[in-house]
Amino acid sequence: MRANSYLSLLARKQIESIVRKIRSKSSLSPLDIIELSEKDLELVYSMGYTFYESGHYEKAKSLFLKLIFSNPFQPAYWKALGCTSQMLKESADSVIYYSVALLIEPNDPALHLYAAKALMDLDRFDEARGALLKAEELAPKEDIDFHSQLEVLYERCGN
Repeated sequence: MRANSYLSLLARKQIESIVRKIRSKSSLSPLDIIELSEKDLELVYSMGYTFYESGHYEKAKSLFLKLIFSNPFQPAYWKALGCTSQMLKESADSVIYYSVALLIEPNDPALHLYAAKALMDLDRFDEARGALLKAEELAPKEDIDFHSQLEVLYERCGN
């Protein structure tokens, strides 16, 4: 089933407007998506994620920024914006976005890990080590992949 069949008529019109503006590189305003329901916001998030996965980072960033205008207390939006900014080599912005997400969801070990990576890109290794320590503290002990990532990042930090 196509995504359009899940959207309300109002949402469909708003999504079409957003997509047109993104394709034409026009700027969006918060009013472009402010009226969307939670379900519709999830679909917009999915569109942003699809842009991210396909390497269209500017388009993804535009959608994630607008989602934040609609629901600033959703840590997934801040996390997505942080990841997207990091791919755009905007590490300082990434640190800010991850920090906001951590204010909302302080016990997410992945957010601490992502923040550490962004801090390392900025040569802020002491702060990165602190973020890695917190990620390690919060990570499930049985998550071998996560702990492997931590080891690699600790080495990068000089530990």
